[in-house]
Amino acid sequence: LQVAIKCVAWDTVLQWDELHNGTCVPKEIVLMKKVGSGCCRIIQLLDWFKLPDSFMLVMERPEQSRDLLHILLEQEIQSEEAACWLFWQVLEAMWHCTACGVLHGDIKPENLLVNPETVKLKLIDFDCCTFLKERAFTQLAG
Repeated sequence: LQVAIKCVAWDTVLQWDELHNGTCVPKEIVLMKKVGSGCCRIIQLLDWFKLPDSFMLVMERPEQSRDLLHILLEQEIQSEEAACWLFWQVLEAMWHCTACGVLHGDIKPENLLVNPETVKLKLIDFDCCTFLKERAFTQLAG
């Protein structure tokens, strides 16, 4: 199993939240745990560790996947059918997040991992996420 490790320095965390056990962590961890099951279009948080000056997030790393921006720039996906399939997968990821009460807030090609051979997509980078709320959002993220 390949993994990706993200190091988040304490002094760079903009949003904090609590886990069910009361542990204060970056909101990104709480939100990834909330959306982490039930959708193959969301990158999975496998584990996390608290260090003296940072948090380490251990996430799945889909084989041969790269961000959509690089795939588009290199024109690896050219068919309209593949583009439609990618868009559908983005919608599936967004629907799942919404059903979990989460707004990703930063959906862009750099935050979409795609395997160019299978055209399977995963939504990544939850540090701009927030919980959905009743009133309108007035600030941009990302």
